[in-house]
Amino acid sequence: MDNYSFQSVEISANIIPLLADFTCGVEMMDDILHSQGLLSELNTENPVAYCVYDDNHVLVGFCIWGIIYQPVDFNGECELIPMIDIACLAVHKDYQFRGIGTAILNVVCEKSSNIIPSIQFVHVDALDCEDGSYSAVPFYIKYGFEYYSRAGEDAARMLYKLKSV
Repeated sequence: MDNYSFQSVEISANIIPLLADFTCGVEMMDDILHSQGLLSELNTENPVAYCVYDDNHVLVGFCIWGIIYQPVDFNGECELIPMIDIACLAVHKDYQFRGIGTAILNVVCEKSSNIIPSIQFVHVDALDCEDGSYSAVPFYIKYGFEYYSRAGEDAARMLYKLKSV
C-alpha cells in the first residue's frame, strides 16, 4: 500500500463538504454520500469517522462506525451484546484495489477493541444489490466476515469475529 494517513473526523453536517468531490463509483452509494442521508444512516452509539488521505491530502477513503447492541442467542437465552457497526466504508474509485479498504478495517478493528475490550464482533450491512449491479460482499468475505442474513433488498448482513486478546 502507498503512503496514506488516517485522520479522525467529528461526525456532523461538516462531514458532507469533505465528501463533495468523493466518488466510489457506485451510484447508490455516491447518492447517500453527497446528501444529508449519510447522517440519517447512523444508528450507532458514539459514531466515529476515519478519513484516509494520500500524500497530496486528497480524500481517498473513509469509514463511519460506532457501537450497537444486537441480540444474540446463546443456548436458548437471548442476550444483547455490544458490537462495532460499520455504517459506511468507501474507497474513492480511483484508489480501489490498493489495500485501502483493508487498512481501514484493520484500524477500525484495532481502535474498537481499545474502546471496549469486551467487544467480540464487527457488524456490517454490506451493499449487495439484488439486481447484481454491485456487491461489497466478496471484499468483506476476503477479510473474514461471514454472511448471516439479508438486510433489505440491497444489503447483506455480515459479522466478523474479533480475535481474542
